[in-house]
Amino acid sequence: MAIVLAQYPGDIWDGLSENVWRRTRLDDLGPDPHDWNQIVAEMLSTQIVAAGHTNIFASGNANQLLGTNDDANGTEWKTIVVNVDYLTLTHNGANIEIGMVDQWDDIRILPTLFDFAGANDPSAVAWQPGGSGITLRGWEFQLDDVAYFSFQMPHGYKLGTNLHPHVHWTNRNRGPNEVNSVVAWEIDYTVAEVGGVFASTSNVKCYGTANSSVNDTHFYADHNTANDVVNMSSVNTVSAMCICRVRRADVAEDTWVGTASGDLPILLEVDFHYQLDTIGSATEGEK
Repeated sequence: MAIVLAQYPGDIWDGLSENVWRRTRLDDLGPDPHDWNQIVAEMLSTQIVAAGHTNIFASGNANQLLGTNDDANGTEWKTIVVNVDYLTLTHNGANIEIGMVDQWDDIRILPTLFDFAGANDPSAVAWQPGGSGITLRGWEFQLDDVAYFSFQMPHGYKLGTNLHPHVHWTNRNRGPNEVNSVVAWEIDYTVAEVGGVFASTSNVKCYGTANSSVNDTHFYADHNTANDVVNMSSVNTVSAMCICRVRRADVAEDTWVGTASGDLPILLEVDFHYQLDTIGSATEGEK
Protein backbone atom coordinates (compact mmCIF):
# COMPACT_ATOMS: atom_id res chain seq x y z
CA MET A 1 0.00 0.00 0.00
CA ALA A 2 1.43 3.36 -1.02
CA ILE A 3 0.90 6.10 1.54
CA VAL A 4 1.37 9.80 0.81
CA LEU A 5 1.06 12.26 3.69
CA ALA A 6 -0.39 15.72 2.99
CA GLN A 7 0.26 18.27 5.71
CA TYR A 8 -2.54 20.62 4.57
CA PRO A 9 -5.42 20.23 5.05
CA GLY A 10 -4.28 17.05 6.78
CA ASP A 11 -5.56 14.23 4.64
CA ILE A 12 -3.87 10.89 4.09
CA TRP A 13 -3.99 9.60 0.54
CA ASP A 14 -3.96 5.88 -0.14
CA GLY A 15 -2.62 5.67 -3.68
CA LEU A 16 -3.49 1.99 -4.03
CA SER A 17 -7.19 2.17 -3.24
CA GLU A 18 -7.41 5.87 -4.16
CA ASN A 19 -9.14 6.75 -0.92
CA VAL A 20 -8.59 9.82 1.22
CA TRP A 21 -8.50 9.42 4.98
CA ARG A 22 -9.45 12.52 6.93
CA ARG A 23 -7.93 13.51 10.26
CA THR A 24 -10.02 14.99 13.06
CA ARG A 25 -9.09 16.91 16.18
CA LEU A 26 -9.95 16.71 19.86
CA ASP A 27 -11.96 19.65 21.19
CA ASP A 28 -9.50 20.27 24.00
CA LEU A 29 -6.63 20.69 21.54
CA GLY A 30 -8.12 23.79 19.96
CA PRO A 31 -8.61 24.64 16.29
CA ASP A 32 -4.97 24.20 15.22
CA PRO A 33 -5.14 21.92 12.11
CA HIS A 34 -1.83 20.31 13.16
CA ASP A 35 -3.44 18.68 16.21
CA TRP A 36 -3.88 14.96 15.59
CA ASN A 37 -6.49 12.62 16.92
CA GLN A 38 -7.66 9.57 15.07
CA ILE A 39 -7.75 8.77 11.35
CA VAL A 40 -11.33 8.10 10.33
CA ALA A 41 -11.43 5.39 7.69
CA GLU A 42 -13.14 2.17 6.74
CA MET A 43 -10.12 0.36 5.31
CA LEU A 44 -7.24 1.70 7.35
CA SER A 45 -7.20 0.79 11.01
CA THR A 46 -5.69 3.22 13.50
CA GLN A 47 -4.78 3.17 17.14
CA ILE A 48 -4.11 6.07 19.49
CA VAL A 49 -1.05 5.09 21.55
CA ALA A 50 -0.61 8.41 23.38
CA ALA A 51 -2.06 11.87 23.24
CA GLY A 52 -1.41 13.18 19.77
CA HIS A 53 0.21 9.92 18.59
CA THR A 54 -1.42 7.78 15.91
CA ASN A 55 -0.41 4.44 14.45
CA ILE A 56 -1.55 3.53 10.93
CA PHE A 57 -1.90 -0.11 9.93
CA ALA A 58 -2.38 -1.70 6.52
CA SER A 59 -5.94 -2.52 5.50
CA GLY A 60 -7.19 -5.57 7.34
CA ASN A 61 -3.78 -6.37 8.81
CA ALA A 62 -3.20 -5.15 12.35
CA ASN A 63 0.32 -6.61 12.28
CA GLN A 64 1.64 -4.46 9.43
CA LEU A 65 2.37 -1.01 10.82
CA LEU A 66 2.82 1.56 8.07
CA GLY A 67 3.50 4.72 10.03
CA THR A 68 3.21 6.66 13.25
CA ASN A 69 3.44 10.35 14.08
CA ASP A 70 5.76 11.02 17.01
CA ASP A 71 4.86 14.49 18.17
CA ALA A 72 1.71 16.14 19.47
CA ASN A 73 1.38 18.29 16.36
CA GLY A 74 1.51 15.38 13.98
CA THR A 75 4.04 17.14 11.77
CA GLU A 76 6.88 14.63 12.09
CA TRP A 77 6.27 11.11 10.85
CA LYS A 78 8.13 7.84 11.19
CA THR A 79 7.38 5.10 8.69
CA ILE A 80 7.77 1.50 9.75
CA VAL A 81 8.19 -1.27 7.19
CA VAL A 82 8.07 -4.89 8.27
CA ASN A 83 9.93 -7.44 6.15
CA VAL A 84 10.55 -11.14 6.68
CA ASP A 85 14.11 -10.73 7.97
CA TYR A 86 14.23 -7.30 9.56
CA LEU A 87 12.33 -4.24 10.71
CA THR A 88 13.15 -0.89 9.13
CA LEU A 89 12.40 2.37 10.93
CA THR A 90 12.59 5.55 8.87
CA HIS A 91 12.93 8.85 10.70
CA ASN A 92 13.43 12.04 8.70
CA GLY A 93 14.99 10.10 5.84
CA ALA A 94 17.40 8.06 7.97
CA ASN A 95 16.90 4.30 8.10
CA ILE A 96 17.51 2.15 11.17
CA GLU A 97 17.37 -1.61 10.64
CA ILE A 98 16.50 -3.84 13.56
CA GLY A 99 17.52 -7.00 12.03
CA MET A 100 16.89 -10.61 12.05
CA VAL A 101 19.05 -10.99 8.99
CA ASP A 102 22.22 -12.49 10.39
CA GLN A 103 24.53 -9.89 11.90
CA TRP A 104 28.23 -9.99 12.83
CA ASP A 105 30.00 -8.96 16.01
CA ASP A 106 33.33 -9.50 17.80
CA ILE A 107 34.28 -11.64 20.75
CA ARG A 108 37.18 -9.57 22.10
CA ILE A 109 40.08 -10.99 24.08
CA LEU A 110 42.23 -8.27 25.63
CA PRO A 111 45.82 -9.15 26.59
CA THR A 112 44.92 -8.28 30.17
CA LEU A 113 42.86 -11.50 30.14
CA PHE A 114 45.78 -13.68 29.09
CA ASP A 115 47.15 -16.45 31.27
CA PHE A 116 50.78 -17.60 31.06
CA ALA A 117 52.56 -20.90 31.63
CA GLY A 118 55.79 -19.44 33.01
CA ALA A 119 57.82 -20.41 29.96
CA ASN A 120 57.75 -18.79 26.52
CA ASP A 121 55.72 -15.94 27.99
CA PRO A 122 55.35 -12.66 26.09
CA SER A 123 56.72 -9.62 27.91
CA ALA A 124 54.85 -6.57 29.12
CA VAL A 125 56.95 -3.65 27.87
CA ALA A 126 56.88 0.14 27.65
CA TRP A 127 55.40 1.51 24.42
CA GLN A 128 55.34 5.22 23.57
CA PRO A 129 53.22 5.75 20.44
CA GLY A 130 54.53 8.62 18.32
CA GLY A 131 57.74 8.76 20.31
CA SER A 132 56.39 11.34 22.77
CA GLY A 133 53.66 11.78 25.34
CA ILE A 134 52.86 9.22 27.98
CA THR A 135 54.30 5.72 27.88
CA LEU A 136 51.83 2.85 27.60
CA ARG A 137 52.22 -0.88 28.15
CA GLY A 138 51.96 -3.63 25.55
CA TRP A 139 52.71 -7.34 25.15
CA GLU A 140 55.63 -8.07 22.80
CA PHE A 141 56.01 -11.56 21.35
CA GLN A 142 59.24 -13.39 20.55
CA LEU A 143 59.08 -16.44 18.28
CA ASP A 144 57.26 -19.25 20.10
CA ASP A 145 55.88 -16.99 22.82
CA VAL A 146 52.40 -18.16 23.85
CA ALA A 147 49.43 -16.95 25.89
CA TYR A 148 46.24 -18.70 27.00
CA PHE A 149 42.61 -17.58 27.23
CA SER A 150 39.02 -18.83 27.14
CA PHE A 151 35.56 -17.45 26.41
CA GLN A 152 31.89 -18.40 26.39
CA MET A 153 29.69 -17.89 23.34
CA PRO A 154 27.02 -15.15 23.71
CA HIS A 155 23.39 -16.27 23.76
CA GLY A 156 22.67 -14.36 20.55
CA TYR A 157 25.20 -16.52 18.65
CA LYS A 158 23.79 -18.34 15.62
CA LEU A 159 24.21 -21.96 16.60
CA GLY A 160 26.48 -24.07 14.43
CA THR A 161 28.16 -21.21 12.55
CA ASN A 162 31.95 -20.92 12.49
CA LEU A 163 34.06 -18.22 14.14
CA HIS A 164 36.52 -16.13 12.13
CA PRO A 165 39.63 -15.34 14.20
CA HIS A 166 41.92 -12.36 13.67
CA VAL A 167 44.68 -10.53 15.53
CA HIS A 168 45.21 -6.80 16.04
CA TRP A 169 48.87 -5.84 16.41
CA THR A 170 51.36 -3.01 15.87
CA ASN A 171 54.90 -2.61 14.52
CA ARG A 172 55.62 0.02 17.25
CA ASN A 173 58.84 1.93 16.29
CA ARG A 174 59.98 -0.61 13.67
CA GLY A 175 58.10 0.82 10.70
CA PRO A 176 60.96 1.46 8.23
CA ASN A 177 62.88 -1.65 9.36
CA GLU A 178 60.04 -4.14 9.05
CA VAL A 179 58.03 -2.96 6.05
CA ASN A 180 56.43 -6.02 4.39
CA SER A 181 57.63 -8.31 7.19
CA VAL A 182 55.19 -11.06 8.14
CA VAL A 183 54.25 -12.04 11.70
CA ALA A 184 52.87 -15.58 11.99
CA TRP A 185 50.12 -15.51 14.62
CA GLU A 186 48.48 -18.89 15.23
CA ILE A 187 45.57 -19.89 17.46
CA ASP A 188 44.97 -23.37 18.86
CA TYR A 189 41.49 -24.11 20.19
CA THR A 190 39.05 -26.71 21.46
CA VAL A 191 35.27 -26.22 21.80
CA ALA A 192 32.49 -27.95 23.73
CA GLU A 193 28.86 -27.11 24.40
CA VAL A 194 27.35 -27.76 27.84
CA GLY A 195 27.44 -31.52 28.33
CA GLY A 196 29.82 -31.93 25.40
CA VAL A 197 33.41 -33.18 25.37
CA PHE A 198 36.47 -31.08 24.56
CA ALA A 199 38.32 -32.71 21.65
CA SER A 200 41.99 -32.44 20.74
CA THR A 201 42.95 -28.91 19.71
CA SER A 202 42.80 -27.58 16.16
CA ASN A 203 44.96 -24.84 14.68
CA VAL A 204 44.13 -21.71 12.68
CA LYS A 205 46.58 -19.28 11.11
CA CYS A 206 46.34 -15.47 11.11
CA TYR A 207 49.51 -14.29 9.38
CA GLY A 208 49.80 -10.50 9.23
CA THR A 209 51.94 -8.35 6.92
CA ALA A 210 53.41 -5.01 8.03
CA ASN A 211 52.41 -3.29 4.79
CA SER A 212 53.30 0.20 6.04
CA SER A 213 56.63 1.79 6.90
CA VAL A 214 54.98 4.16 9.39
CA ASN A 215 55.77 3.54 13.05
CA ASP A 216 52.98 2.53 15.44
CA THR A 217 50.64 1.38 12.69
CA HIS A 218 47.61 -0.69 13.72
CA PHE A 219 47.63 -3.91 11.67
CA TYR A 220 44.88 -6.50 11.25
CA ALA A 221 45.89 -10.13 10.68
CA ASP A 222 42.85 -11.96 9.32
CA HIS A 223 42.46 -15.73 9.19
CA ASN A 224 44.56 -16.92 6.27
CA THR A 225 42.01 -18.95 4.29
CA ALA A 226 38.36 -19.93 4.34
CA ASN A 227 39.42 -23.08 6.18
CA ASP A 228 41.24 -21.18 8.95
CA VAL A 229 38.15 -20.85 11.12
CA VAL A 230 37.01 -22.12 14.49
CA ASN A 231 34.77 -25.05 13.57
CA MET A 232 31.53 -24.77 15.56
CA SER A 233 29.41 -27.25 13.60
CA SER A 234 28.90 -29.41 16.72
CA VAL A 235 27.49 -26.53 18.81
CA ASN A 236 23.70 -26.80 19.10
CA THR A 237 23.06 -25.16 22.49
CA VAL A 238 23.85 -21.85 24.16
CA SER A 239 26.88 -21.23 26.39
CA ALA A 240 29.50 -23.24 24.48
CA MET A 241 33.05 -22.70 25.76
CA CYS A 242 36.23 -22.17 23.72
CA ILE A 243 39.63 -22.84 25.31
CA CYS A 244 42.49 -21.30 23.33
CA ARG A 245 46.17 -20.54 22.97
CA VAL A 246 47.69 -17.77 20.81
CA ARG A 247 51.28 -18.16 19.65
CA ARG A 248 53.78 -16.34 17.47
CA ALA A 249 54.78 -19.36 15.43
CA ASP A 250 58.42 -20.14 14.66
CA VAL A 251 57.81 -20.92 10.99
CA ALA A 252 59.45 -19.89 7.73
CA GLU A 253 56.53 -17.59 6.92
CA ASP A 254 57.42 -15.34 9.88
CA THR A 255 59.94 -12.87 8.41
CA TRP A 256 60.07 -10.27 11.21
CA VAL A 257 63.71 -9.17 11.55
CA GLY A 258 63.99 -7.72 15.07
CA THR A 259 64.73 -10.16 17.89
CA ALA A 260 65.67 -7.96 20.85
CA SER A 261 63.20 -6.58 23.38
CA GLY A 262 61.93 -3.28 22.03
CA ASP A 263 62.16 -4.53 18.43
CA LEU A 264 59.35 -7.09 18.61
CA PRO A 265 55.73 -6.86 17.43
CA ILE A 266 53.12 -6.00 20.05
CA LEU A 267 49.86 -7.93 20.15
CA LEU A 268 46.90 -5.61 20.85
CA GLU A 269 43.93 -7.99 20.88
CA VAL A 270 42.71 -11.40 19.70
CA ASP A 271 39.18 -11.32 18.26
CA PHE A 272 36.66 -13.72 16.79
CA HIS A 273 33.97 -12.56 14.38
CA TYR A 274 30.76 -14.48 15.02
CA GLN A 275 27.26 -14.46 13.55
CA LEU A 276 24.19 -13.73 15.65
CA ASP A 277 20.56 -14.21 14.71
CA THR A 278 18.85 -13.09 17.92
CA ILE A 279 19.39 -10.50 20.62
CA GLY A 280 19.68 -13.28 23.19
CA SER A 281 18.07 -16.65 23.98
CA ALA A 282 14.42 -17.37 24.65
CA THR A 283 15.27 -18.87 28.04
CA GLU A 284 18.38 -18.88 30.21
CA GLY A 285 19.47 -22.26 28.85
CA GLU A 286 17.85 -22.65 25.44
CA LYS A 287 17.90 -20.69 22.21
